[in-house]
Amino acid sequence: MSTPAKPIWKKPALRLMAEAERLIGEHGYDNVSLVQIARVAGQANKYAVQYHFGDKESLVRAIFDDRLARIGARRRALLDQLRASGKPGIHELLTAFIYPVYQEVDERGLHSYARFAERMLDTPLVADMWFASEHFATTDEVRRELAGLCGHLSGEEFTLRYSLVSALLTQTLTVIDRAARQGGESPRQSPERILDTAIAMACEALALASSP
Repeated sequence: MSTPAKPIWKKPALRLMAEAERLIGEHGYDNVSLVQIARVAGQANKYAVQYHFGDKESLVRAIFDDRLARIGARRRALLDQLRASGKPGIHELLTAFIYPVYQEVDERGLHSYARFAERMLDTPLVADMWFASEHFATTDEVRRELAGLCGHLSGEEFTLRYSLVSALLTQTLTVIDRAARQGGESPRQSPERILDTAIAMACEALALASSP
């Protein structure tokens, strides 16, 4: 049985996806309407989202599938490269977790997808749209391998720290964007240096033993 071909989105659909991602990242899922998305995307037809996607949930699912396909492919390549050199440690796995997301930017060079995904965590839709995506597998893979390296933590403690570490690394992309908007870049505050600092902090959080 052949695998269904991935949809080839037309330009208006891509514009709707881009603006929906940005608006939801800024205001939250429930605070953005389909009419608003169509208007900001420059569509004269206020029902443009329904025409291209059917409904708001399908639009969000399309954004996740589109972004996660690229992020997952980058992460898979990075994990394969790391394993070719030996078993990845905590630092390498965290790098494989966040760098493919760091590389996923919008047309302005900003990390609108990271903010969008973070906002979607506040909705009950996230499990069906994000975690259930066929492209989410590499994220699960990194989490399982990190858990295997954190035998010094209970399962409950690891789950808590993994959630905190994920939030830290994702929020770091917002810090990078803020620095970019303020203008100027020095070796001491380059995006890569900021991200590497966050990864080092995340490593310490996972490596530290539980308190008695």
